[in-house]
Amino acid sequence: IHVPQRFFVSDGEKMHIELSEVVGNTQSMYIVNGAGMQVPVKSEPTTTNVWVKAPDGKRVAQASAYSPNSWKAATLGPLTVTEYQDGWSVIAGITIDQFTMITFVYEAGSGASSFGPLPMAGPARYLSSAHESAAKDGHSFIINKM
Repeated sequence: IHVPQRFFVSDGEKMHIELSEVVGNTQSMYIVNGAGMQVPVKSEPTTTNVWVKAPDGKRVAQASAYSPNSWKAATLGPLTVTEYQDGWSVIAGITIDQFTMITFVYEAGSGASSFGPLPMAGPARYLSSAHESAAKDGHSFIINKM
């Protein structure tokens, strides 16, 4: 996972996560569920929790999920954001089939975090060459076909 420490997914070992830059008051998180990245590709929806800590002086006001897997078990549309403690918010029980994009909307509030990307710890590590190939094929599909 190559994202700042202010984001995490409870089943992170199965998920590949990327973040957009903050544009205005919004930011998007792209989640690829690696559980289905097998040859042949199969549907293996995973229900998880997404945790986010808003930038300094902000709070997560809204979140919405989008997925091309709408005909399957993927969670879509507006999400319930529950403010937790120490500036953290959680989106509980979101189901991700193969790919989901979550858009966060920030507003003025009491969020407190060190905002900004952390340096990458190194190149992505894959469980096997088949997993690497499936991840790269999935990423290429998202970039070129969606």
